[in-house]
Amino acid sequence: MKLGVCVGDNCENVKIAAEHGFDYVESCFSLLAEADREKFDSFKAALEESGITCEAVNCFLPGRLKTTGADIDEKALAEYIEQGMTRGEELGVKTVVFGSAGSRTVPEGFDYAEGERQLVKILREIIAPTAKRHGITVVLEPLSKVDTNIINTVKEGAVFAAMADSENVKLLCDLYHMCNVGDTEKDVLTVGSLLRHAHIAQHEGRRYPTDGAKQDYAPFLKALEQVGCPRCSIEAGCDDFYADSKAALAVLKDARG
Repeated sequence: MKLGVCVGDNCENVKIAAEHGFDYVESCFSLLAEADREKFDSFKAALEESGITCEAVNCFLPGRLKTTGADIDEKALAEYIEQGMTRGEELGVKTVVFGSAGSRTVPEGFDYAEGERQLVKILREIIAPTAKRHGITVVLEPLSKVDTNIINTVKEGAVFAAMADSENVKLLCDLYHMCNVGDTEKDVLTVGSLLRHAHIAQHEGRRYPTDGAKQDYAPFLKALEQVGCPRCSIEAGCDDFYADSKAALAVLKDARG
């Protein structure tokens, strides 16, 4: 399993990640869908100069582009996704992370079952076909209940991935959110055939994994490897990217064994 780190659109952090020996970096979908060509080309050049790949991007859809509720604009959604995935293919992106709480949360007072149907419809009719054209897999990210009211547990994510009925819509598990909702490595093993990506962080404060953290990362990482998850990214806060990312990579390699 490859180990990566989220860098946003920071070209300097791309170079640092490569220097430290990460297998890949994870960027953000807005770089693909919204950034001007100069910014996109600068990021692409940083990857090429550093000899590292950008295999995943997160923050798929902005809150203004709804996938549930009364304000869905399917044309705007389709255009945004097409633009981002076109550039994603150019960059060599393999996986797009669909967290996007602001987009998918079912609005208060809106029929919840209808919101579920809307999300599945968009997955099937817009997201999956576009992803397939560009050779990309979209992974559903279960988020804590404080973030969204839909797809909170790994098993719920598996249900929606199954309902999407596409090889281009699968599942992610994020250790931080799993801890918040009570999921464990046993849930990873249960839904393993659907997993295509993972995120990891120290649960306390959602920080980079450290030697001093009172948390055992080994069961999670070993479960991911057991089910064949191809990659896992550090997605967390830090004080010093250079020092903290280097230390975190060492912690994860040690935990993986």
